[in-house]
Amino acid sequence: MPPPLQPDEDAGPAALASAADAPDVSPRAGARLGADASGPARPPTTAEERDRRPPAAERGAPSSRSRALWAATLASEAAFDAAPLSEREARKVRRTKRADRPELAWPAGWSRQRHAQRWAATKARLEDEARRAEHGEGGLGADAPRVHASELTLAAFRERFERPRLPCVVEGLADEWPARERWGLAELAASAPGVKLKCGEDDDEKSLKLKLRAFLRYQASEARADDSPLYVFDSAYDRTAKLWLADYAVPSLFPEDLFALVGEARRPPNRWFLVGPERSGTTLHTDPLETSAWNTLVRGRKLWVCFAPNAPRALVKGRGFLRPGGDDEAVDWFAELLPRIVADAEFPRETPYYRFVQRPGETVFVPHGWWHAVLNLDDTVAVTQNYVGSVNFAHSWRATRVERRKMARKWRSLLQRERPDLYAECVAADAADGFDLDEHIERKREERRRRRREREARRGGGRGGGRGSRDGEAS
Repeated sequence: MPPPLQPDEDAGPAALASAADAPDVSPRAGARLGADASGPARPPTTAEERDRRPPAAERGAPSSRSRALWAATLASEAAFDAAPLSEREARKVRRTKRADRPELAWPAGWSRQRHAQRWAATKARLEDEARRAEHGEGGLGADAPRVHASELTLAAFRERFERPRLPCVVEGLADEWPARERWGLAELAASAPGVKLKCGEDDDEKSLKLKLRAFLRYQASEARADDSPLYVFDSAYDRTAKLWLADYAVPSLFPEDLFALVGEARRPPNRWFLVGPERSGTTLHTDPLETSAWNTLVRGRKLWVCFAPNAPRALVKGRGFLRPGGDDEAVDWFAELLPRIVADAEFPRETPYYRFVQRPGETVFVPHGWWHAVLNLDDTVAVTQNYVGSVNFAHSWRATRVERRKMARKWRSLLQRERPDLYAECVAADAADGFDLDEHIERKREERRRRRREREARRGGGRGGGRGSRDGEAS
């Protein structure tokens, strides 16, 4: 569910393709959980949710054990005592910040909104709103359904949450992870101080990286004054910090990863290691290629807001509510834009809308197509992964065949051999949509050839063929 893969501001062909089969999430269609297996269920009222839950005696014991386990771990771990940034590290941090947000004047621009100075009051208000949402107070959304892993089989998870496209918070999935004890800040700093992790991008989309030790020192010092601090969101840790891969396992509720068929070199990034200072976060987005996602938090707390796929894009993104001189980072969206969005007369009251806090040891499930934004209330450590499974395959195929054409062709070929049931879905979807992938790829090639000839003609060269005529595609 990462911001490096946020959708373009202008909806592309895949968005248009998926709009045709957008689920019905009207109050009538989603009045009960699973009322429409193709679309998200409506958030239950407090009474409805209470009726669906097992009795407190059955529900409380596993959750209490999980919470006690994580509380004991957090209470016993060593405090992280960060040394000051060295001069070299400070220079690197400054270069990274300038490249990440060149539009901000240095250094005052990083604190011009005064979020750091107001953070205590802002944080208290956001926490209070989340508590009120949990208790069903009107106008603040609903608390996400919460369940312990011991209450779910894979079949039950798919029936209750994945097929109805209903976000949820699951406890207990990470109780046995070594990361529970190894991913405290002090332990991380000791295990891989020199590993370089992505914490931003420059205007050319080049990754900006800091060593973990330098980032943690920044987090403990300069970040305290930044409106929206740098945020580690790294997808290369499986190569640069392989030891962390042994500290967790993909939760049992998410066993499928169909993009893995095409191989690591061709597939899009799908997992990220996250270290976020308080006030950092991700602005509102949907995950790419109609993937679903899970996010497990190991340290700190995160505040989430999720809107159903049919929420009006322009409204919930909130750009129209920006005031002169305002910013649109995650902290701005939560603190200033979100209240204006949900108070607007055009905000559809029937749109499913969740607001909740994620705590250590909890895993958030985000179904494909759901809008979501995340704000770190504390310094956090987490891991997240996007995936395509059997349930969201048809939606993902329609997106992938347009946005990642060559990968889609390879994927389809492999599915024919490995998953003939899903290959049949590809064929059926393409036939229903009148879509021919090979023809689409050739048409795009011809468009590139035409644009290339036009450019050469404008330069006066008029040449074609040769090395310059080879086709290429980032896929």
